[in-house]
Amino acid sequence: MIFVKNWTVDVPEEEMLLGYVGENSVRTVVFQMDSAAYSEWEFRLDMELGEQKNTVLLGKDVEGETLWLHFAVRGELLYAAGHMNAQLRALAQDGRIKLSSLFGFEVGKSIHSAAAVPGAL
Repeated sequence: MIFVKNWTVDVPEEEMLLGYVGENSVRTVVFQMDSAAYSEWEFRLDMELGEQKNTVLLGKDVEGETLWLHFAVRGELLYAAGHMNAQLRALAQDGRIKLSSLFGFEVGKSIHSAAAVPGAL
């Protein structure tokens, strides 16, 4: 679990590895917000690895005063190994936007031979 306090994201060492190139839907990332004040807002995770940028719509759950955000790590996010910059972005219906601190994940190398082998004839 990744903790977010006052919009500063703290990724524990054991959460840094987002996955390996070629994996698909084998991990769910969970963020725990320190307040449910933004529970009506839409949340996205913006990511950048090299020149490519991606965004993911986050699921959310509210438990008392805690807001939980989550997403399944899909293969299209694990296209290349390296350091991935990330930032949470919250959007209100009236056009307001709130951003978190920048943080990062690592995408690990893999042989990923399935991408190099042609399909059966």
